[in-house]
Amino acid sequence: MYAQGQGVPQDYDEAMKWLRLAANQGDAVAELWLGRIYFGGRDFAEAVKWYRLAADQGNAQAQYRLGFSYSVGLGVPRYYAEAVKWNRLAADQGNADAQFWLGIMYDNGQGVPKDYVLTYMWLVTSGARFPWKPPRASAILSLAALEGRYIPPIGLTSMTSMVDCGICR
Repeated sequence: MYAQGQGVPQDYDEAMKWLRLAANQGDAVAELWLGRIYFGGRDFAEAVKWYRLAADQGNAQAQYRLGFSYSVGLGVPRYYAEAVKWNRLAADQGNADAQFWLGIMYDNGQGVPKDYVLTYMWLVTSGARFPWKPPRASAILSLAALEGRYIPPIGLTSMTSMVDCGICR
């Protein structure tokens, strides 16, 4: 409320005070928000500390953000296997950003073997679950087609069936 000025005057110091109180009691949402605030302030190590606390409690957004941090080396050393681990946990909960990032990691062979079928599956899945962001997945799939990479000739219905039956887990 204080961070966004909803019903009270906007006051970041007051917001941080309440977020810290909640986070210090183990509230995963408060931990995630502290991580986001520190990330925005470019204190990546502190952001990762809070993301990890929330991620360990199963918060999918924190898991994705922790995985992203490992994949690009912000606040932690770049470690693709760890990035895949956290992104998969978030992706399995339906987090479209993590699904997208897993597709990119399969496309590049980062922490996993290159696999264009799984690239396609994760990118399509991210677009299906996050309908206002499919252009970035579509752009990557179009680029892959231009580069002559194998893209399976199956439709979204087939992809959804693959996801529903657990092939992506």
